[in-house]
Amino acid sequence: MFSILLPPAYERIQFQPPGDVRLIHWPALDVHEPESFHLLDEAIDNLFGYDWLLIKNEHAAEYFLRRFEENHTADELDQIRVLAIGDAAAERLARSQIHVDLPLDRFPVPDPFAALEAYAGQVTGHNLLAPSAGVIRETFEDQLNDRGARVDDVTAYRTVTEKARLVELNTLLIGGGIDSIAFAGPADIDQFAQVIDSDDLRRLLSGVLISCGGEETVAAAVRYGLAPAVVAPAGEKDALIKALEPFR
Repeated sequence: MFSILLPPAYERIQFQPPGDVRLIHWPALDVHEPESFHLLDEAIDNLFGYDWLLIKNEHAAEYFLRRFEENHTADELDQIRVLAIGDAAAERLARSQIHVDLPLDRFPVPDPFAALEAYAGQVTGHNLLAPSAGVIRETFEDQLNDRGARVDDVTAYRTVTEKARLVELNTLLIGGGIDSIAFAGPADIDQFAQVIDSDDLRRLLSGVLISCGGEETVAAAVRYGLAPAVVAPAGEKDALIKALEPFR
């Protein structure tokens, strides 16, 4: 069975794939508060125990600050250093008068581990707080742990309402259950990255055939470090799926 991962919008189109093709749709993006703030509140109340606050995207910035600002002031973050990835995250922190010690561009997809080592010289013994959606464990987290640092990946937000479908998707990606993924437009790639809560799509989609609709989508995929193997005409969703048939 050849499995193709598709955007949620594909669930609404009428298309009958060959019998040996399975169409899977990732859940719709819906960023919202988590069921509980217990662990995040505990981390915020114990900020003195951290050396770094690692903000990996704009959602991490927004939802961390929403909770932080309820009972705390910006000067309390002066005691720790802040790494922020992407202009949107850095700008959200700046609006709350929080200084970013180590800003990283979002693209090309950065290497926070290398940036931290270059900045701090030594990460052994450092404690880092990383607000996230709790979907995946980033490569840099394992790298930091291997070097003797501790990363507390604390849930600050959720990226989808259909949690069970997200768990299933994650299991398929980790277990090699996805053969191909189809992106009709650049927005699909951005949406998928937000659903998975990671820009490191090259690692997450290693070994997965990448199909794109149009050259703009190809350019967006390359920005994420992907190498599209199939290009179909822009705007033709049926053609995007059919273009994958020779690879089954």
